[in-house]
Parts: sequence; C-alpha cells; structure tokens
Amino acid sequence: MKAKFPKKTMNNTNSDNKVDQGATDGDAETSSLKAAQGDRPSNDGIRSNWIWYNVCESGFRIGSLEPLQIMMGFLGFFVLLSCSTPPYNYSNFKSARPKSILVLPPLSKSTDMKSSLSCLSTITQPLAELGYYVFPVAVVEEFLKNNGMPTPGEMHQISPKKVHDILGADAILYITIEQYGSKYVVVTQNNSAVLKGKLIDARTGLLLWDGSGASVDSQSGSNNNSLAGMLVGAAISQVINSTFDASYQHCQMANGTMLSTPEHGLLYGPRNKHFKSEKF
Repeated sequence: MKAKFPKKTMNNTNSDNKVDQGATDGDAETSSLKAAQGDRPSNDGIRSNWIWYNVCESGFRIGSLEPLQIMMGFLGFFVLLSCSTPPYNYSNFKSARPKSILVLPPLSKSTDMKSSLSCLSTITQPLAELGYYVFPVAVVEEFLKNNGMPTPGEMHQISPKKVHDILGADAILYITIEQYGSKYVVVTQNNSAVLKGKLIDARTGLLLWDGSGASVDSQSGSNNNSLAGMLVGAAISQVINSTFDASYQHCQMANGTMLSTPEHGLLYGPRNKHFKSEKF
C-alpha cells in the first residue's frame, strides 16, 4: 500500500534542514560576537557587569560619574581627613604622673593690669577638681617676691629642679595670656580671654602637657536702632565693664577650656575618683 503523504514528509525534511542550517548560522554569529568581545563577562543583569562594561569602554568612567566628579570626591575626602585632630601624646605625662602642681603667676601680653591676677585667681579650682594638690597661688607669689623675683617674667626663669628642691612640687604650670580685656569698635564691645599653658616636670624639666583655651563674646551697646541710642548704650557699657572687669569670667572659662578639652586636656590626678578608671 502506497504512502499517502510522501510530498509532505519531504517538506518536513527540508524544513528540518533549514532549521538546522539557521541554528548553525546563529551559533557562528554568536561565536563571532564572543570572539569580538574577548573575555568580557556576559550581561546577566548584574550591576557589576554594567560597571565593568563602562570602565572598559570609557577607561576612566564608572557608571555615570565623570572624571571631574571623581576627583572632587577624592579631594573632599582628603580635606575631611586632614581636618581631624589626632589625640594628644601623653607618654611623658604617664611616665611622670605628677600629684602636685605649682602655678607660677602668668605672663601677660595684654596691657590690662588685672589680667595676670584674674587668671591666677581662677586656675586653682579646675586643677583641684581634676584631682591635683595645688600649691596656694598667693603664698607662692609672695614667697618668690620676697626672694628677689618681683615680676612674672623673672619667676618664669627659675630652674624647675630648684623649685622641686625647695618647695617639693612635682610639676610646674606656666601660663601665658595672649589676649585679655574689652575692646570697643564703634558701638560693639568685645570681651575676651585667650590663654596658653604648659606643664613641666619639676624633677627633669620635660614637657608633660601643653594646651590652650579661649573665651570671646561680642555685644552691642544697645538694642536701640538709632545711632544716638547705640552710642549712649556703648558708653554706659564701657563704664560698667571698666568698673567690674567683664573679662574676669571669660578668663575663668578659658582656664576650664584649656584644662578640660576632650582628647587634649589635662588627665585626671590621683585625688579624682575617675583616676583609676581612666583609659590610657
């Protein structure tokens, strides 16, 4: 019995041959594309492949970022890094571990005659609160004056070893007043106190610690918007501040800032409850 559909079977065979030929051509095209792309990873939808493609195609481009944007980003990072303050090196202080501190009368670069006494009278409390025995500042000043050193400049020239031998102090605190007093600019009043200090080992003369502190404010002479009212207010403020020394409280705050600045202030002394728990 003859086959009923011989022509249809032959057509199927021809169709299969065409499909096989198309597949072969597709494989050849794919192979050519892969050969042209080299070792580039296939685009499987992963973000990293997209970034890799952009890097390979443009050389210096990551995603949609331009070279200038990348450079500005690195520049900002290094600026922030340079602004960070490294912690203070307390190695000499830890080795000496002073228990008592003698404060010499401060040197003053200000023309205000009250600056040295104001600073000296406000330094004992913050030192004592940190846990140190502080030699009475008035007694020390009088003792040095009676022994031929009438000015702070001459007192600062004493050998630390000699101070230790005579008075028995473990460390000596030297303070310099960079700025103190009230200044008037038309109708504005500026009160300030800027200090620098250094702690010296009385036995060896080594620097144990140094720091600085400042307290500054600016006030208007009057809330009146008229020029005459502001001038009158400024004149009244000048008379009051000259009588009561407005910078005295700023000197007190500057002393506290100098001694207690985080990661740069003076470490706790043996009479403070935090002395043993302090991390070094």
